[in-house]
Amino acid sequence: MELDKGIKIWFWDIIDSDTRFLIASRASLTRGTQDAKLLMEVAYKRAGKAPKVVVTDKLRSYLDGIELTFGADTEHRLGGPFKVLSSGESTSQIERFHGTIKDRTKVMRSFRNMDTLIQFMDGYLVYYNYFKPNESLKGVTPAEAARVNYQIKNWKDLSQLPVSKQTELESHKPKLTRRLPRLTPRKPPLTPKMRRLPN
Repeated sequence: MELDKGIKIWFWDIIDSDTRFLIASRASLTRGTQDAKLLMEVAYKRAGKAPKVVVTDKLRSYLDGIELTFGADTEHRLGGPFKVLSSGESTSQIERFHGTIKDRTKVMRSFRNMDTLIQFMDGYLVYYNYFKPNESLKGVTPAEAARVNYQIKNWKDLSQLPVSKQTELESHKPKLTRRLPRLTPRKPPLTPKMRRLPN
């Protein structure tokens, strides 16, 4: 995926293989160990525990990211979309998810900046986990397969949730990402000639 200026973006995602629940999603401009580690940390925090096994492709960053986050107790298995391990695992589920993302975003051309991309992915994570029936789960959502108790079943229900006036006002304020320049010019420092002499 690309931003407006042709900048390439990498997606990092973790899916539970049993329920297809998308645990964590991250977009980055690089593919280093720190990117993998940040993804693993988000997944660890959301799941509340370390996984027994993580299956990834052969990107070196995963090896260090998994070990730095989970330690030696989590087993790292190298797979691929066409390489099924003896345990029956592969990366085909995550590749299928990335295909779903590509299908959804190909009509969007590009994103203006990382903020809009992150907002889109946060919304898509909600849609994928809670609203979209999964064929491989016999038509239930990943959240239902994971036995998550939730009442909101679609965007209409979500949009009708009451929001406090303060929260609504805050959501419309522009976020300042950098310091604005001074609007009033500074007074030049007084030089010896400009200093006022005592009367």
